[in-house]
Amino acid sequence: MSGLRELFRFTVEPEAAGLRLDTLLRRRFRVTSTLLRRVRHHGRVLVDGEPRRVVDPVPAGAEVVVLVEEEASPGVAPEPLPLEVVHEDADLLVVNKPPGQVVHPTRGVCGGTLANAAVHYLASRGEPAPVHPVNRLDRGTSGLVVFAKNAWAHAALAGRLERVYLAVASGRIEADALTIDQPIGRDPDHPVRRRVDPAGQPAVTRVRAVSRWPAATLCEVTLETGRTHQIRVHLAWAGHPLLGDALYGGPTDRLARPALHAWRVRFVHPRNRTLLSLEVPPPPDFQALLAALGAPEGGMG
Repeated sequence: MSGLRELFRFTVEPEAAGLRLDTLLRRRFRVTSTLLRRVRHHGRVLVDGEPRRVVDPVPAGAEVVVLVEEEASPGVAPEPLPLEVVHEDADLLVVNKPPGQVVHPTRGVCGGTLANAAVHYLASRGEPAPVHPVNRLDRGTSGLVVFAKNAWAHAALAGRLERVYLAVASGRIEADALTIDQPIGRDPDHPVRRRVDPAGQPAVTRVRAVSRWPAATLCEVTLETGRTHQIRVHLAWAGHPLLGDALYGGPTDRLARPALHAWRVRFVHPRNRTLLSLEVPPPPDFQALLAALGAPEGGMG
């Protein structure tokens, strides 16, 4: 079988002796049933160098190696585009997305995306791994995007990222902190726009005011859900659309894109179970906006 790639290598601990291999993989690595089927049909398991089935029991002290056939990234051709790598390991590639770039090819965007750049970056290093975006950002939003290099890491991290954004909202937000808990659905009068809709999907956004000016507020925003345009929709609903966000009624005289930057992600690494916290500063246009606003009120910031 060609194209096999090592996914796991470990030694069976005494307390796991006699367990079936599929049970051990579920407990140790949170392997899904989908991935186990892939291992059965498109992979190989070696126990002390000998082929075994995933339903076989394993003895204490045995070395287990799990190999899976390499997956491609369908519709994502490698392109030699700039890529700012923030973190990389065997399972993950975390990059800093500039504003104006799409994360992954869509029906209307075939190339020039962050995923195209990531596939090229890995291939140029002799690592033709697929890329699975764990989180996505709007075209106009800058900041951290986490790519998984395999389906296991992608499934293990889905919904488990703590994402913190910096946003410049229009108007002065008086509250130091607020929680916006409003469902979001599609706007039937626009092909892209979303809106607060009682029949929509649950969405929770937590906002903390960091700096205030008479006509703007710099906020730290944490997402508890990941709906399309969630921060933009919720702040517009609250009467404070983002600066630069023409789609949701934000003023565009100071910035030509929504003033939104994904500056921090925190998560427990699926393989070694350690906490990983990554941050990137806002890009030049965002920093220029803050400088143009001047000194904030009350010495905040």
